[in-house]
Formats: sequence, structure tokens, C-alpha cells
Amino acid sequence: FDHPLDGFQTDAMAALLDGSSVVVSAPTGSGKTAVAELALYAALARGERAIYTTPLKALSNQKYRDLSAALGPGSVGLLTGDTQKQRDAPVLVMTTEVLRNMLLEQDEMVFAAQAAGRVGVVILDEFHYMNDKSRGTVWEECCVLAPPSAKLVALS
Repeated sequence: FDHPLDGFQTDAMAALLDGSSVVVSAPTGSGKTAVAELALYAALARGERAIYTTPLKALSNQKYRDLSAALGPGSVGLLTGDTQKQRDAPVLVMTTEVLRNMLLEQDEMVFAAQAAGRVGVVILDEFHYMNDKSRGTVWEECCVLAPPSAKLVALS
């Protein structure tokens, strides 16, 4: 990183590298994304896939553009309700509802057993949506149904 890290960032990163899932709750603009980036790069370094979810299609599209610029366009896929790009990419950006549906369907992409296809991390952006009466169960189901091989990174 090109800047000093705060204590909450180094604590969360250390926990992730030790094999734990983490919840990172901090004000907007305080650097939660740095923890997600470390988790994503660590999964890729282990030859695993990474999933990055957002609650809104517009946020997923933006995260797809950001990650494609950082990692290269062939490294990132996008799955929303009406868009599928590069489903086999090592990093997939999708809406949280799409992930939940894939988990409920036991989708092979999420539950692949071989190391090269295994999902190593699921990043759940805007995790505070779990408190939403009409949509919160989606985040709960993602946490409960996620493959055991995947570490969860919840950002709020």
C-alpha cells in the first residue's frame, strides 16, 4: 500500500492471513477497501477465486470497472441480473442476490472442489444491508451457505 495503514486495517489483514473471516465496520472513506483488496490478492496468490458482491447493480458495475482496470480485463467477470461477462474469470463481481441464488442452487462455480476453481474469499460490501427488513436475509443466507473453503470479508 502506498500509505500507512490504520490499526483496524492491520488487525483485519492479520486475521485474514491467519485464516479467519472478518467483519470490518468503519466510516465511509476510512479504508475498508484495503482489507478487501488484500483478501482478494491473497486468494489469487493461492490460486483460488474471489467473489466481490455489492447490493446494487450500479455498484457492481463500478467495482467491475475498478477491478478490471487494476487486474486487467481478462481477470474479472461480472454477474448481475441481466449481465454475464467472463463467468470463468478468477475474480467475479456480482450482486449479493446473484450470489445467494448461486449458493441456493449449489452452483458448481461456487462449490468447485479443485484448488484452481475453489472460491477462497467472498467479499460482502455494504454488509449493513443485513439490517434491512426486506433484503437482509440475502446477506444472512450468503453467510450461512457460503462454501467452507471461502473466508468471508464483510464491509460496512
